Amino acid sequence: MVAMADAYAQVMGAAAFVNLHSAAGVGHALGSIYTAYRNQTPLVITAGQQTRDLMPLRPFLGATAATEFPRPYVKWSCEPARAADVPLAIAQAHCIAMQKPCGPTFVSIPADDWLQEADAVAVRPKSRDFAPDPVLLRIVADAINASQRPALVIGAAVARDAASDAALGLAEIMQAPAWSAPMAGRSAFPENHPLFAGFLPAAPEPLFKILGNHDLILVLGAPAFTFHIPGNLKLAESGPPIYQITDDAETAAPHSPRPAF
Repeated sequence: MVAMADAYAQVMGAAAFVNLHSAAGVGHALGSIYTAYRNQTPLVITAGQQTRDLMPLRPFLGATAATEFPRPYVKWSCEPARAADVPLAIAQAHCIAMQKPCGPTFVSIPADDWLQEADAVAVRPKSRDFAPDPVLLRIVADAINASQRPALVIGAAVARDAASDAALGLAEIMQAPAWSAPMAGRSAFPENHPLFAGFLPAAPEPLFKILGNHDLILVLGAPAFTFHIPGNLKLAESGPPIYQITDDAETAAPHSPRPAF
């Protein structure tokens, strides 16, 4: 169910809602919750909880420390202190799920809360976007103009922001091969285009061997880089300069010695 909600949210560009059983349902769904977290997919996940009067008795299928169960693979987790707080908790979960970088959020709801009255939550407009630094963008543009053999690495965030056409246009202007980032959760560049170069491996040494033939690497909407096979990471220090443009500070932080905007 969570995997279906993940795909639906990515296609629609909006948070999907999915409701799970209490401890057992959340436990079975953790693999898909992890995938949604890595995909930066906005999901609002609610899960049932035993009634409040039963919780002190450790009831069967009650979720102990329910808010901790899906962590750290949700952006925010809550079990409202009162039934009256459930609507606001769900509204907060939606808002946080849609804030960039997007991701799943979790609300545990005791079963008897649904029978209680609660006030409606006011709907207020919110902005999800933020502007890039024009000075740093100029540095990237100047570096691109000065390069002779640039390469692009395209990640899932390009698709999430409906920017695939812009990335394609940039590749054609640069006449640069476009690689798919390792372990990308979505395709963001047409694979039948002449400039599509293929899929980068999730291993340092073969990846840097591929990209080492270029004099500039521009990474768009992806970590630089995701690996699951060990290797010589120091090859990156002697390779071409890497410029990373991302909306995710967490993926940019490990690469702070290199340019990242």
